[in-house]
Amino acid sequence: MRCTLKSIVAIALLAILSACGGNSSDSTGTGTGTGTGTGTGTGTGTGIPGILIPGLTTELAQSKLDDYAAIRSEADMSTTSIPPSDTVYYSQQLFAIIRVGATVGEVNAALESVGGRIGFSARRSRVVTIQVPSPDSLAALNAVAARLVASGSFTSVQPAIGVVPNALPPNISVSEAVTNSGPTLHHIASNFAPAWNAKDAAATSASVRFIIVDYFGNGSLSELNGAATGITSGFACNSCEHGYHVLGIATGSYGGAMTSVGKVTGASQGNFNIDVVDLAAIPKGVIPEEYIYSGIKEAITKSPQSKFVLNMSLGACNTPGDCMDEETSKGLAEIWRTRVRDLWPKLPVTQPFDYDNQLIQVTSAGNGGGAAKASHNSAWNAAVLMGKIGLEPPLINGLVVENRTVKFSDSGLPRPGDVAATSSIGGNIAAIGENVYSFTSPNTVGLKDGTSMASPQVAGLAASMLAVRPTLNSSKVVSTILAKRFVPDSSLAPAIDAYAALLALDTSIDDAPVRSAILRVSSESSSSGLNFRYADVKMFLQAYFPVAYGGEPTQSSPRFSRFDLNGDGYDGESNRTSPFDLEFNDLSTQFTPTAISRYLLNNASQILLNENSVTDFEILCFYINSPLFNQSDKQSVDSELARISSLPALGKKVSCAEPTIVLLVNDVNSGWIGLPARISLTNFVPFFPATTFGNSATCTNQGAVAGERGSPLFSASIPNNLGLQAALNVSGIPTTTTGGSINRNNCSSFYASSGSQVWINATGRAVFGFGGSVVSDWEYQVRYTNGINGVGNQCTVGVVPNSGVFLPSFQSVCTHSVLTSINQ
Repeated sequence: MRCTLKSIVAIALLAILSACGGNSSDSTGTGTGTGTGTGTGTGTGTGIPGILIPGLTTELAQSKLDDYAAIRSEADMSTTSIPPSDTVYYSQQLFAIIRVGATVGEVNAALESVGGRIGFSARRSRVVTIQVPSPDSLAALNAVAARLVASGSFTSVQPAIGVVPNALPPNISVSEAVTNSGPTLHHIASNFAPAWNAKDAAATSASVRFIIVDYFGNGSLSELNGAATGITSGFACNSCEHGYHVLGIATGSYGGAMTSVGKVTGASQGNFNIDVVDLAAIPKGVIPEEYIYSGIKEAITKSPQSKFVLNMSLGACNTPGDCMDEETSKGLAEIWRTRVRDLWPKLPVTQPFDYDNQLIQVTSAGNGGGAAKASHNSAWNAAVLMGKIGLEPPLINGLVVENRTVKFSDSGLPRPGDVAATSSIGGNIAAIGENVYSFTSPNTVGLKDGTSMASPQVAGLAASMLAVRPTLNSSKVVSTILAKRFVPDSSLAPAIDAYAALLALDTSIDDAPVRSAILRVSSESSSSGLNFRYADVKMFLQAYFPVAYGGEPTQSSPRFSRFDLNGDGYDGESNRTSPFDLEFNDLSTQFTPTAISRYLLNNASQILLNENSVTDFEILCFYINSPLFNQSDKQSVDSELARISSLPALGKKVSCAEPTIVLLVNDVNSGWIGLPARISLTNFVPFFPATTFGNSATCTNQGAVAGERGSPLFSASIPNNLGLQAALNVSGIPTTTTGGSINRNNCSSFYASSGSQVWINATGRAVFGFGGSVVSDWEYQVRYTNGINGVGNQCTVGVVPNSGVFLPSFQSVCTHSVLTSINQ
């Protein structure tokens, strides 16, 4: 049906077909996918998820394997670790290779013997994942693996070791995500992949409800719980597949079955209550706009205190000639503003529903092409985009969505591109609306194009934001989505950046639910409190530096891992950076380079980071040194970083808080040179021992173990529970006029801190001769503590002749500062 508007009466019919504005056209046709089905039964009655290989017992097992993934609960996928390295492994899964020539009966008998099932398989691939009853230890899991190998049906079986690799839903592969026909290409392009890692940040979705006005063909209004749940009837009209497509894009199941239908993944991160206003059920004699308004009101009446996200992928025109003119648009805009602002739920309430602040209205710009204005596509668009009309100002809760194409970057990542040729212009936000994968019925899928496909992505993002911050009013959500965007272009509506929009909901280091959820990756932290722990950090380190844990080097290709903190599609690579607001202080996409000093080490420390260009590891390190991290675990992190830095396989030093200590000696003294002095201590080794032995060898980087020498030990003044860090490189130490010049580093140099209090011992060694044959050595030392906690500010300059006893020479006024660096 081609929609035209020749009269005011015809205008009232503007929503009669989804083909008018939120238009869509099949790109692929529809299809179904059911995986391998149920297999041959469980046999043991263990109740674990998975199947036996279907088929006759004499058939080759390899020939009967197909694409299959069991539906497994969070408990089924529990993990634990192997001390002391804390390598993570799955407690109930084994990776296995089926022997060439093994039959269905042989493999199934082996599985039955251990109570196992196939939890994952691919078509004709001998590599499978076996789900087994949970053993009580890694040794027991290895014993199960050995039994399976001994059966002769498998050539190799081993525990599934590694970190959780994907932020993508578990039913979507990375290759599918970055191809032109990938099921979640539209979500990847809009940066939903890293945003999905924050799904645990949603305090509740019960207080947020979806209203989707579209064509479903159920014959009456229906309330759905989850994507397409409860929709069982067939189509009542040719356009009814449109509603299912919109529904899946907004709220499709996150991580469904490995089938074409199961791969429909919505933009929102949880199950919301969904109210459908079914336009296929408009009774004869009812004006569509009245029917839509009544349906919205009915949905609000169910829970008038909730927050709502309304999606209407509907409109008036497919060509500029079909669109409303300016005056008609103004008239309908005023009517819609008045209608919704005077919406009284059918309850004994004392005021109308606060439409502007309790509901976010997301609508499609229309498919009239570049000559068509979005404000001329529908009354609801005009109500947002046009200025004050009569007594009614514009709605402040509206997002009018244009359709953008996908453009692949040089690194192969999909990103929003140009405005689609069919998209009307003049909306205030954009999303991907080309080749979008979703439902076309309760049990079929297909690709569709149009602004109808773009707007439910924006609606899903808005719902997720409200689930994280249920107290936000609509205008705050709208303004945040508009501000956190892909590269802005003044001539185009900006495209959404889902990750940036969700991150913007964190207001401070003490109020950061999104970042906290993203950082809590281990099972012991995922459901606890605000702080992430050492177990979480270990999983990040295993992803960033896999060779340090016996793995293969990270491939230089996008993975969309849940360890991708800066949202660039890659994880841990030091040469890949992205803008990131570390300090929660800017809604723009451009951040000012800043010396960040608020949280690290102590009040005197700084870390230099350019927020326009930050790596995943730098972001992790920043938060390790912040209240987001359980600081009682900090020593464990430092020790682990020191351990992996010492491994030849890694070939570099990594550190989250490598300090450069600057100690200023401010006085002059006779008999000394190099005063006033600026002393720099770098290249620290943590947790070195103190000894009273003489300095018979040079320091660690010259062949000796780090440790304080001489007597009395300055380190004896430091609380026993503090770790000392030996400085292997020291420069700028003053020397006496009668002794030799410093020509060796000395192992007595160290740094220690407790809160704001610090202890510094800066030393250098002079090896020199008397009479040509006798060699002697002296240490020059500056011993400093900054006088916190009643110790009293102390700074003593002296010598240790012949590596013997420290002899103080004079006291000075000293100050110190700390500059922290991140090494990757």
